[in-house]
Amino acid sequence: MSELPEMVQGDGEPGASTTVWTLSIVGALAFMILYGVLYPGSPFPGLGDIIPLFSELGNSLVWFFIAGIILGMGMLVVMLVGESIAE
Repeated sequence: MSELPEMVQGDGEPGASTTVWTLSIVGALAFMILYGVLYPGSPFPGLGDIIPLFSELGNSLVWFFIAGIILGMGMLVVMLVGESIAE
């Protein structure tokens, strides 16, 4: 018979989580700065201007927030699965 290793449950946040948050914030700020430099004076585009799938839904900036929430939830699920497989 083989012995199972002891399981250690951590209360802290995974180290990769901080990295992902930092890269996300820096990337978003860099995108907004780059857009302002490349297209000065023009308003920030709606998601329908960038992705044709959303063009029927309107050009509201709310879709950026919805896309961010969907991306964030996906990252949480991937992080959960990755951490549980790594154990």
